[in-house]
Amino acid sequence: MYEISIDMHNRIIYDRLVGYWDAATAERFCEEFRAAIQKVAANGPGWKILANHSEFETQSPEVAAMLLKTASYAEANGLAKAAVYTPGALKRLQIKRMGTIDKFGPMRRKMKHAPGLTNEMIIRRHARRARRRVGSPL
Repeated sequence: MYEISIDMHNRIIYDRLVGYWDAATAERFCEEFRAAIQKVAANGPGWKILANHSEFETQSPEVAAMLLKTASYAEANGLAKAAVYTPGALKRLQIKRMGTIDKFGPMRRKMKHAPGLTNEMIIRRHARRARRRVGSPL
């Protein structure tokens, strides 16, 4: 399962990936994500990705290769920076495998987890901080 949304005003693509994918799911995601890239890249380079992979399982080499191609496509089409929320060392290692793509990386700042703080609340907090860093309005 996945969700893709676009904030055209701030030029950010948000994605949320969940579960373990088969090749067909990965292909659908890659097609839809490339369409989202084309929309934000139409206004020129400098757009961003904020990804929530907190519920995304470590993927097969076939699926990981498809995601790597999509990441390369993003970089070739003007991606400025991508922040990927990936709790867990194994998931972070999978993101690090995209090492040739220097714009992708895990969110490294530790968040204070108060009781009742959900993953979505943490992601929204990261998004607000990311927008402040690039000077976008809240």
